[in-house]
Amino acid sequence: MPNHIHMLIKSPGLHELGLFSHFIKRKYAYYHSKTAKNQGASFERMYKSLPVEDDAYLLECGRYIERNPVRANLSDHPAHYDHSSYSFYALGQENDILTPSPGYLALSDDVQSRKRLYEEYVTVFRPQDEYAKAEKFGG
Repeated sequence: MPNHIHMLIKSPGLHELGLFSHFIKRKYAYYHSKTAKNQGASFERMYKSLPVEDDAYLLECGRYIERNPVRANLSDHPAHYDHSSYSFYALGQENDILTPSPGYLALSDDVQSRKRLYEEYVTVFRPQDEYAKAEKFGG
């Protein structure tokens, strides 16, 4: 996304998540100030953290994140957005920084079935998807 990111992170606790966020923002701010010759703030707001306490909500969060570039008209399909975990989950592409989520693993014991189920879960249109898009863009 050009102006924000979504990350679904497993953390031992809120304190550790805050430390991680601080580390990432500090590293990015340093990089941005060097490459863009920017002296101002790199971020408008602090990060937002929402707890995920069950596998169903975990899958739904993943679906929201995977569909976000499509909703924002940055891509016509989640697989076509380079900065996404969709290809890791639905297509089985290797990615050294991702660990399969428990919600994804619970879809099936069979790897091929799990990938197919995830693909369907993310890409199948739901009527509320259009409603969410209209709400976001004032329609």
